[in-house]
Amino acid sequence: MATEMYPLNLPQIAEIERLEFTNPVTLIAGDNGSGKTTLIELISALTNAVRIGDTRASRRAHDNFASSSRAFRAEFTLKPKRSFFFLAEDFTRYIDAREDMIREEMLEMERIQRDYDGRSGYAKSLAALPHASGLYEMKHMYSDELSQQSHGEGYIDFFGSRLTEKGLYLMDEPEGALSYFNQYVLMNMIADAVNRNCQFIISTHSPVLLAYPNATLYTFEENHIKESSFQKLENINFLKDFLTEPARFLRRLGEDEE
Repeated sequence: MATEMYPLNLPQIAEIERLEFTNPVTLIAGDNGSGKTTLIELISALTNAVRIGDTRASRRAHDNFASSSRAFRAEFTLKPKRSFFFLAEDFTRYIDAREDMIREEMLEMERIQRDYDGRSGYAKSLAALPHASGLYEMKHMYSDELSQQSHGEGYIDFFGSRLTEKGLYLMDEPEGALSYFNQYVLMNMIADAVNRNCQFIISTHSPVLLAYPNATLYTFEENHIKESSFQKLENINFLKDFLTEPARFLRRLGEDEE
């Protein structure tokens, strides 16, 4: 696999010969820049996962990893009915694009009202029907309009609307949009979906998500990926130490100021 092209030039990616995801939930841990997102992107390209909104940025990211993914081969015991990739940045872009589409449909409705002034109600209704249908579908796709919810509530609502039986769901640091409580809500949604034969591969720093019971846990350490456990993760042990005695860590900040 000798190559200078990203991401195969990364040692933690180039060294992967075989990686199994046989558990319904697999978690991938590691520091920033360790390779978590890169691995999720490669799996997304390998499984031809649907990305949020299919924006230009999403398509460009997929294209960047499509050629590199050919260095690997995906083998399925049972091929998923659907593969979906959730990236926090894509979700933000999706909300912006969705608002633009709603605004465009409303402008078209206003234009039809002007252009069809004096014509029959039937003609006006016929012209407005596609736009009215589009608005109705977008406004009733979720329990509440995404743009009117908090970012975390919108993410949870959006995620729930995409869960289908026997689906494969790839998630990159979903905690970025969620409070600790909503991370726990997400964990429960994942557990319910697992009962419907769904599978999840999640890269995360979240101590809540990393505690998911009986999950397979991989971690990137010193440019290597290996299987680990919740109790052995460095960031979990750091968090435990910090919460047990925060003053010991905060005291050092005061010392630096003196």
